[in-house]
Amino acid sequence: MWSERGHERAIEVTVRGVTLRHSHGRRRRADWTESFAWSDVIRVDAYKVDVLTIDKLCWRIQLRDGRGYEVNEDQEGWDALLEAAPEAIPGFPR
Repeated sequence: MWSERGHERAIEVTVRGVTLRHSHGRRRRADWTESFAWSDVIRVDAYKVDVLTIDKLCWRIQLRDGRGYEVNEDQEGWDALLEAAPEAIPGFPR
């Protein structure tokens, strides 16, 4: 999934949209970033992944241009994403 030993993926939420950052190593430098505007989100699917003794909550975010991203509750910024989504994505359940 998104987390690997020594790797970290973070979610940064802004008024305009979301930036996903992937970094690894001790320096936590960003290896890549991807950004999208709230207005580009056309679908969000929520699901659980069975991780042995617990379930991990995940979202698959689909964009207008065909890109899609998976995010999960283990990522830094997850709570900010949950808080912002109902206001930022039209039709998103509250």
